[in-house]
Amino acid sequence: MAVQDELLALCTELHASGIKLSYDTILKARGRGSRRDIAAALREWHRRRAREIASASLAMPDHISAMGSDVVTGLWSAMEGEFAELRKEVTLEANLLEAHAQEEIEHLHRIIGEQHEEIQRLRNEVDRLAETQS
Repeated sequence: MAVQDELLALCTELHASGIKLSYDTILKARGRGSRRDIAAALREWHRRRAREIASASLAMPDHISAMGSDVVTGLWSAMEGEFAELRKEVTLEANLLEAHAQEEIEHLHRIIGEQHEEIQRLRNEVDRLAETQS
């Protein structure tokens, strides 16, 4: 089993157990793992979960349908409408969260790049100073 598949299965198991998913809870449950692998699996798990929730449907159970009353049918239609609205809100929220997370990731990559450049600049400076001391 690939690392991401293993981590996704673990995320599903932890979520089903009522455990909040985070790097720390996944690392503790698995016993090992890189921050990069766990973060990628968490993003994918949340993406899949949002798609699953957004595609959920509400079908009237047969035993309720058999009641046949206009009141029951009307109530069920109202519930379906509310559910559809909530599904739209969840989809929108998931898309916004994903966009925000992507912006944060890009920002952090820029910071890391700048830090690497600064490290290289300082190494060059140390090398230059070492040469002048010799």
